[in-house]
Amino acid sequence: IDFEGFLDGVPFEGGKGEQQPLLLGSGYFIPGFEEQVAGAAAGEERDIRVTFPAAYTPELAGKDAVFHIKVHEITRRAAPVLDDAFAGKQGFEDVSALRRAVMEGAVAQKQAQAARQFADALVQQVIDGMTVTIPDAMVENQLDGLIAQLRGQLEGQGATLEQYLEYSGTTMEQLREHAREQAATAARYELAMTEIARREGIEITEEELEQQYGALSAQYGLSRELLRQQLPPMKLRHDLKLARARAVVVENAKRI
Repeated sequence: IDFEGFLDGVPFEGGKGEQQPLLLGSGYFIPGFEEQVAGAAAGEERDIRVTFPAAYTPELAGKDAVFHIKVHEITRRAAPVLDDAFAGKQGFEDVSALRRAVMEGAVAQKQAQAARQFADALVQQVIDGMTVTIPDAMVENQLDGLIAQLRGQLEGQGATLEQYLEYSGTTMEQLREHAREQAATAARYELAMTEIARREGIEITEEELEQQYGALSAQYGLSRELLRQQLPPMKLRHDLKLARARAVVVENAKRI
């Protein structure tokens, strides 16, 4: 579709697009837009009346707008025919083999999910049983990590944290306060697993560290040198130690 947005009859910056794909039901456009496009025929033009959400960029938030659109082409997604020919294209001998593989994959996924939930529940019991007071500095450190993680995710999508804050109408202080409970939970988890690692004498050898860098390099297609810059050995060693402590919690529960 082509579209152009107007506020009180005047085009606004960033409100125009040409030959833009629109998947109905995706929720990509602002609320109310897709619903009014539905039913339009190829070649049809119409006006779409919407109200920008309150949590939008300040210059548009809460304002009524009109988008003039033109539909160029309509396509529909169609499910493929599930037959031997389709199975062959996916690398299977026939459709029966494909069905078995899908079923086995679904079962394995369910089993892995159940195992994660079991481990999470056990670890939560350990955390709930803690009586230690979490230092404020540790919570703040976890908050810094969460903010840095969010910043990295946004930059990977071509955006910045500052743009995210402006778009959501949130200050950095509000963002940190919103994430404080999550940071406190992460701090309690780290304290618990660190203590278990200490009691169990868990240590990560240089060989194990290199093996993990090798696995990460193969998984993400990055060199070990770059991985060491992004994930320093001290941080990776600490993460592996906590993961090993978590495994000890699960293993001891299974023995009981």
